[in-house]
Amino acid sequence: MSDELNNNIIVAKKIAQEIKDKNGRMFFVGGYVRDQIINKENKDIDVEVFGLLAEQLVEILSKYGVVDEIGSSFGIYKIHGIDIDFGVPRKEKNTGVKHKDFEINIDPNMSTLEASRRRDFTMNALLQDVLTGEITDHFNGIQDIQNKVIQHIDENTFIQDELRVLRACQFAARFDFKISEDTLELCKKLDCTNIAKERIYIEVEKALLNTDKPSIFFEYVRQIGLLNKLFEPMDKLIGVEQSPIHHPEGDVWTHTMMVIDEAAKLREKSNYPIALMLASVCHDLGKITTTRHLHGKIVSYNHEYELHLTKKFLKNITNNNDLTCAVMILVENHMRPNILAKNNSSDKAIRRLIVDTSSKIVNIQDVILLSKADRMGRNSSDLNVVDIDVWWKDRIANVNESKTTISPLVTGKDLTEMGYIQGQEIGVVLKQAFELQINGFSREEILNKIKTNRKQYKIIKDKKLKGSEHNGINE
Repeated sequence: MSDELNNNIIVAKKIAQEIKDKNGRMFFVGGYVRDQIINKENKDIDVEVFGLLAEQLVEILSKYGVVDEIGSSFGIYKIHGIDIDFGVPRKEKNTGVKHKDFEINIDPNMSTLEASRRRDFTMNALLQDVLTGEITDHFNGIQDIQNKVIQHIDENTFIQDELRVLRACQFAARFDFKISEDTLELCKKLDCTNIAKERIYIEVEKALLNTDKPSIFFEYVRQIGLLNKLFEPMDKLIGVEQSPIHHPEGDVWTHTMMVIDEAAKLREKSNYPIALMLASVCHDLGKITTTRHLHGKIVSYNHEYELHLTKKFLKNITNNNDLTCAVMILVENHMRPNILAKNNSSDKAIRRLIVDTSSKIVNIQDVILLSKADRMGRNSSDLNVVDIDVWWKDRIANVNESKTTISPLVTGKDLTEMGYIQGQEIGVVLKQAFELQINGFSREEILNKIKTNRKQYKIIKDKKLKGSEHNGINE
């Protein structure tokens, strides 16, 4: 147990004792209790306080720090510096299509049975007395955890929030649980098209970053029938053919699910894990529009450039432009590391890929990771994974001293010292100089070429000026 978590639990017990002295009772609730049963550490502590009015609870909490009452309309309070959410039992009733359209009725004297009924799944409805450790399990949540089953509690309360459908899929992926048949059928009945993209993104992010097999999330989304409603055009991957030689695993959907799971094994090495994971989802969306039969083969030439499909997918779940740009860089270049390694390509090609994939968030290392996941996400391999890893490590070290960006050898200062004037001309020359650098020229060689070109430019310019003067005299 981490020191931070241990300290928060100590504070929780002190507060629980004061609540008991006022004839109240405090329980750990939700994921914190569930994860104890699963034997996983959970630093997010939620508690529920029974038997005290909100004012009484705030009075006690104030002894431990400044109380944040931003969530007071929901009966939720926080103490600054202490990572615990303190709640008062409540009932919720949906009053509209937005996630904030709820009527909240706070009732500190509500029974633990009624308080637990509003929760989504049996595994999340457990209560544990903070002082005694006794667990109250009204809906057989412990048994469902042991059976690895996600089971909704009450149909009438479940349908109050459509996001619970995605939460079911996300929990299934996170814990490798099965969604019960009746819960699955209930999920299929809900519309879900009014869920805000910000809320959708949170569940997608959890599925991609907190699970060993994110494919479980998308497979359940597919089974429930939400792919074309929430994650278009991902639904169109289903049934898109691939070459049986290179992809014996089946269609593009099957391959994509395998790549997502392989990327999950690599995400900790990424500079921007969520970008890597989303790129693994999107990397072959271009095959939707490019796949065709040609000379007896199934091909999808240039599918990596169909970036409008990646943009469309991301637009469904996020407005983060930096994330979108990072994902598109990875998708556009995901084929190149494998091709370059297979062809034992030149230093120039390596430098070009380093430049093309450099951004403030991702770089060539992220593209190599995506390319590796793509290579591993199939039932065959054209190239040995270990050999390619070693090849790339050696080549980047040799070409760019293991750096993931290339700094220009020639700068604007160099050009001004040669007589260039600040402006568009310097920009053009710097671009040409950098291109020479990518091609393998040294700083000295580049500067010599610039000087030579500068002299030639001046000679031509002078000739033109003399010609103009001569013509003027004749006139």
